[in-house]
Amino acid sequence: MLWGAAAFRLSGLLFKDVAGRLVDVTGLGGELIPLFDNLVKILIVGAALMMFLSLWGIDITPLLATAGIAGLAVAFAAKDTVANFFGGISVFMDRPYKIGDYIILDSGERGEVVAIGIRSTRIKTIQR
Repeated sequence: MLWGAAAFRLSGLLFKDVAGRLVDVTGLGGELIPLFDNLVKILIVGAALMMFLSLWGIDITPLLATAGIAGLAVAFAAKDTVANFFGGISVFMDRPYKIGDYIILDSGERGEVVAIGIRSTRIKTIQR
């Protein structure tokens, strides 16, 4: 448990430093840093939990198999949400537009980009 706690704290410090440098070098937005930081922390907690159970002599093979099946079920159930999530990340990476840009959609609607999120982009339109 001590090693897991140390890895958890160390990952937070290292990730902020590395992510800050990555943002400076690549020009990516800092909005993705908390997302990846949380993902790394979840992976560390999961790995520490599995090692802890293994040290207690509990067979973790059924837990891993159940987690795989549950992950597959969630992936199929949340297919559209996951697609929107990765689409949002690609918008952050590609930066086709930024806040303040004036865009025209394929549907003919026009507006100013006011917010860019992981799952959606908000535009302010002028109602006629």
